[in-house]
Amino acid sequence: MSFFKTFLGHYNRHQAASPYLTNFVTGGILGGTGDIICQKSFNDENTPFDYQRFASMLTFGAVYSGGFSTLVYSSYSRFPKFLINTPAKMGLTCTLVDNFLHVPLLYTPAFYVMTGLMQGRTLAESTTTLRSGYLTSLGSCW
Repeated sequence: MSFFKTFLGHYNRHQAASPYLTNFVTGGILGGTGDIICQKSFNDENTPFDYQRFASMLTFGAVYSGGFSTLVYSSYSRFPKFLINTPAKMGLTCTLVDNFLHVPLLYTPAFYVMTGLMQGRTLAESTTTLRSGYLTSLGSCW
């Protein structure tokens, strides 16, 4: 148990000192690890590992989830005080903004376009994939 306590202490110090770098690295690790788990769990053993997909998920996790989202979420504390002056109001306001503005207008389109382009698809192909998967993805996020 002391390993996790020590690790968490180091992580929290890095987070406080350098939030963008820490979140960039963490987002990349989570995106890449999640893709490895998905590819190993849902592909049969004859399907080769898709390194281009892995790289796109790692990069999206680092750049968007770790970098850009840090900027987005830090801006939530600048909402008008009457919307965030209690923990319940803060939670509700942030949840509503995230679910009905950030995710539908920025996160979901960015995911489809960025990962599509990084996997060698054209902008038109990435946009078509966005259109076909948008509602399912948004519903999953909600």
